Amino acid sequence: MKYDDLKFNRAEKFTAAEHAILESFFPVVDAIGNLLGDTCEVVLHSLEDTEKSVVKFVNGHISGRQIGAPITDLSLHMLHKMHENGAHFSDSYFTRAKNGKLMKCTTIAIRNLKGEVIALLCVNLNLDSPLSDFIAALTPSSLNKITGEQSITFNEEKSLDAQLERISDQVIKNHNIAAKEKVRQIIYQLYREDLFELKGAVNTVSKYLDISRHTVYLYIREYRKKHTTLDLTQQ
Repeated sequence: MKYDDLKFNRAEKFTAAEHAILESFFPVVDAIGNLLGDTCEVVLHSLEDTEKSVVKFVNGHISGRQIGAPITDLSLHMLHKMHENGAHFSDSYFTRAKNGKLMKCTTIAIRNLKGEVIALLCVNLNLDSPLSDFIAALTPSSLNKITGEQSITFNEEKSLDAQLERISDQVIKNHNIAAKEKVRQIIYQLYREDLFELKGAVNTVSKYLDISRHTVYLYIREYRKKHTTLDLTQQ
């Protein structure tokens, strides 16, 4: 199958904007490869010159591809199918590389501002890799696990602070709520939005509102009791 046969060939070279779109996917290639590890080959094909289409890849050892390698007939076939169906990516499919390795693949169309396909992003999982390699790629080391837990805790704290500030501001500016009721209503709204599910929420809220932990728990129990009673009377 020739690229010309698919009627995607173009006489002109890529514009600066199209090159910018293409190059914006370079870190995507690296990120996918980093996420899935050595068992996954990621290849970016430019359709500016199909005889030298490979412009970026990771783990090329899986298929033996290099920068400047031509596009494969299979990739062109997937391009043709996506063009016919108006799809942005192909269904996953199985194939064998020239070296015989079995791969599960997907192909993603990259388009310019006119909606024309200018590149293909191919993600190929090497199914001949030992199972231990897949597990190693998806299992965190002890160092990565600690780093991840710290990041999650930090993000939860930032999220709670932001939501607490937002809700407090809304309640304080609501002139229909009496001044003596504002703290209670802030607690109620925090509870309705499940923000007390976040780690350390009671401590954070008590410090922010300058009230005791006991008062926070009191208002939570009060809210639960009111709404449990309402639910029972409506049954």
